[in-house]
Amino acid sequence: MRFPARRRLSPGRLESGGPAGQARRQLMSEQDILGVISRHLQTTLEPPPDSPVTADTRLVDDLALDSLQSFELLAVLEDHYRMTLSIELLQDVRTVGDVARVVAAALARHTAK
Repeated sequence: MRFPARRRLSPGRLESGGPAGQARRQLMSEQDILGVISRHLQTTLEPPPDSPVTADTRLVDDLALDSLQSFELLAVLEDHYRMTLSIELLQDVRTVGDVARVVAAALARHTAK
């Protein structure tokens, strides 16, 4: 069986501007942030989560995250990405994926400056 030839993107094209390039960078960025959050929560919460931390994991309902742990998570993200994040960013988030999206947007604004 023959498969159609695959088109390759040059590295410059992947990193180029435009909506497709921006969406790829944002998606990769969210995945990276999700990994940082997940590793932090799985290694620091006592007792550790019963199941893997995913984008759909609810911060309060599933992980019982309190305000101090929210501040700690924010500090970990600030240290990792070398930027300042406001605690207000976390006011309306409910899931780990929400945190990743909010931080990815803040990171995009930060790198655009």
